[in-house]
Amino acid sequence: MVFDYLPKACADGRNQVAREKMATASLMAGMAFTNSFLGIVHSLAHQIGTQYRVPHGAANSLMLPYVIQFNAIAVSELYAEIACALGIEYDNNREATQKLVEAVKQLQRDIGQPSNIKGYTTTYGTEEKIFFADLDKLAENALNDICVYNNPRVPTLKDMRDLYTCAYHGNNVT
Repeated sequence: MVFDYLPKACADGRNQVAREKMATASLMAGMAFTNSFLGIVHSLAHQIGTQYRVPHGAANSLMLPYVIQFNAIAVSELYAEIACALGIEYDNNREATQKLVEAVKQLQRDIGQPSNIKGYTTTYGTEEKIFFADLDKLAENALNDICVYNNPRVPTLKDMRDLYTCAYHGNNVT
């Protein structure tokens, strides 16, 4: 629903059908994570939101492609299921994950959102030197966030720093 209706709602805020579908998608997402917990997308997003006043949904969107790449080692078959549900064609789980990441980045472009932290934070006043001066504290706080405990892959402090660094510059997670 999000891939179908978010671009329409963003393009025309008066599109009541698109807004209703997005409200339904939001409700469904809320019910899902209330019953299944969250992972490091939220752990990382909480820090960006708190430190730089990035809205929570935007912060999650910024981190999502990078966390998908990080978690793919542990749950590529689940990402393949998501890709399949989106109608993405692929030959194997690795390709499905790559195409899912590209689909998320395309959705970001479609709604006019930067696909990296630098593009978002510099637009709203956070310079690169400030972000990287904060990096260790951001990573430590993210690692201590309650949402870490349900992530399918256990991250280290270095992993969290690396995720933020990749997400800041828009680099793939390796």
